Amino acid sequence: REKSSNLLGVLQERISRTVRAGFTFWWGRWGTPMPFNAKCTLVLGDPIETVPGTMGEGRAGNGAITCRKIKDPTDAQVDELLARYIDALKRLFDQYKADAGCADKELE
Repeated sequence: REKSSNLLGVLQERISRTVRAGFTFWWGRWGTPMPFNAKCTLVLGDPIETVPGTMGEGRAGNGAITCRKIKDPTDAQVDELLARYIDALKRLFDQYKADAGCADKELE
């Protein structure tokens, strides 16, 4: 196994072996635990209809539209919902990727 060559690595290894658990040092801005600044882009899209005919079946306490729960969904229903979800994510990504600095990226 490879030995740590820096002081922090040696200290980390010693503490981990003493407490018999993995121990990781991490640091951010100014050598503190404060994280580095990172740009984060959040995009919210329109809700997807879960299964045809189930949206708008009721209202939650906060007035939000809910959908009827399907007790035992079929594999086909689950696959259809997954496909709708992935399609919605791809459309959102393609619509806003330039704003997030990813104009040349494609989702796989």
